[in-house]
Amino acid sequence: LRLGELPPRSRDEARTGKLAQRLGEDLREAAPAAQRPSSEWRVYPLPMLADGQVERIRMLVRRAPGADDEGPERGRRRGDDTRFLLDFTLSHLGPMQIDGLVSRAARNLDLVVRTHAELPEPMPRELQGIFATAMTGIGYAGTLSFRIAAEFVVPEAVRPGDDRAGMVV
Repeated sequence: LRLGELPPRSRDEARTGKLAQRLGEDLREAAPAAQRPSSEWRVYPLPMLADGQVERIRMLVRRAPGADDEGPERGRRRGDDTRFLLDFTLSHLGPMQIDGLVSRAARNLDLVVRTHAELPEPMPRELQGIFATAMTGIGYAGTLSFRIAAEFVVPEAVRPGDDRAGMVV
């Protein structure tokens, strides 16, 4: 992405250094999470360019989750498993959460896409096709499922009021 391709407000922020400052703040916020044990949830704010603005999404990561947790890893526990949650809002679709479990040793990736309302057709079918193609391309197996949920998964360690909760989108 070149400076001239950015919308006017983002170009102004890039020229004045505000964009770099905001990205730097995001990275500084993420640094303490890297110091926590990998078995705890770590919260990382990630910059995302949306509608010409840099928005932040929240990514939570934990290695070797317990078998009693909610989500795609229920009933499984492997030392190399990593679970992640991405929380964000899309302007046309609303709040979404991607709940993933990846196992490098088993070469497997399971994803659950949570939304408050059903995704419009043919989006789920198209996403299934993209997912299958990507998994074949990298030599992984896995599943992609869609769930409608009134509330999304929020790990106990990052519930509101916790000083490690990071930003909420």
